[in-house]
Amino acid sequence: MEEMAIVQEEMNQKFQTILTDNNRFLVVYGGAGSGKSYSIAQKVVREIMEIPNCKYLAVRKVAKTLRFSVFALLQDIINKWSLTDPRISQNFKINKSEMTIEWLPLKNRVICVGLDNVEKLKSIVDVKRIWVEEASEIIQDDFQQLNLRMRGESDISKQIVMSFNPIHHLHWLKEYFFDNPKDNTTTIHSTYKDNDFLDVEYRKELENLKDIDKYFYDVYCLGKWGILGNRVFTNFTIHNFEYGKNDMENVCYGMDFGFNHASTLISMGFKDGEIYVFDEHYYKEHTNPDFIRRVESAGFSKHSVVTADSSEPARIKEWQKAGYSVRPARKGKDSLLMGIDWLKAHKIHIHESNCPNTAREIQLLKYREDKDGNVLEEIVELGDDCIAAMRYATEWLWHRGKLHASAISADRLGL
Repeated sequence: MEEMAIVQEEMNQKFQTILTDNNRFLVVYGGAGSGKSYSIAQKVVREIMEIPNCKYLAVRKVAKTLRFSVFALLQDIINKWSLTDPRISQNFKINKSEMTIEWLPLKNRVICVGLDNVEKLKSIVDVKRIWVEEASEIIQDDFQQLNLRMRGESDISKQIVMSFNPIHHLHWLKEYFFDNPKDNTTTIHSTYKDNDFLDVEYRKELENLKDIDKYFYDVYCLGKWGILGNRVFTNFTIHNFEYGKNDMENVCYGMDFGFNHASTLISMGFKDGEIYVFDEHYYKEHTNPDFIRRVESAGFSKHSVVTADSSEPARIKEWQKAGYSVRPARKGKDSLLMGIDWLKAHKIHIHESNCPNTAREIQLLKYREDKDGNVLEEIVELGDDCIAAMRYATEWLWHRGKLHASAISADRLGL
């Protein structure tokens, strides 16, 4: 019972009930900063420590996004609890390469795997519980396939935990769980106001959205289903496509810097006059050295010329010292709208498996509205980290005619 006390002491009061909920579906949704993902991770660790024959599958749409989200959260909790009782860490076996965690006394496991890794999913059997993080990334067929995996008799209740931030009112999750409520389902809504441990600075940042844009405040802060009527982009398609740099023209790379907002590196090219975004690196709460290490470990070529946010010259210098060909963006007056307009003039293909954050951002980017609801010619620069990197990547193609495709040779672009 000692581990139970640790969990209850540290868990947000809003989420205490998830520890004892046995419904088939546990739907935890709401605004940013509510602590829902951390609380679910606490639930997962607690259950594999205390419930015999409890095998967890933790998934996201894309495998590479799991390592720095779900897998990292689970490890953070184990490390934190181990400070209270060193026996905890001694009884966990963590395989970082396979992203598995085993509680040795009961031989329970958590297996982290992306839904894009079909072969690995097929080999995983006897799953009793599933956590789908960022469930808004997956399609309904993904969910149905996961639900079918939990068939047969079991000595413990089987459960799928769905955690997500609501996006728009046409999403299948809203229709499936809210417009047509299912039996054996628990739904929990939360906002940053429910987070007992949220720092004051981040709380103020979220509350400031009220003065920036009502839609983003309602969706990101209050966790409401949004009705987005003035989207910036409609010229895109999200799908998996075959790609190779040799198959494309003008392959280019863009980088945007952040910490609370993500640091991003986008790879894209052109084919038959259309844009293909084929890879992304997306990391939140990473220092610049951390960002460099992540990109380096992924094997990104140091010969590829990357155009980066020029407002961060110190970060650019760090990349250059690490051997990367990173240069500052030119920007200039009206460069934001100019870059967006240029991107809007082309059909954009986004790789569904490789670029989930780019896919999410391009669906949500919107124009600002005044207090009367009139649409202004201003972009709401929130949740646009990947889009910013796309603008920087293509700047040499659109920047007021000062830069031309013919001016930059293929070898300078790392082709």
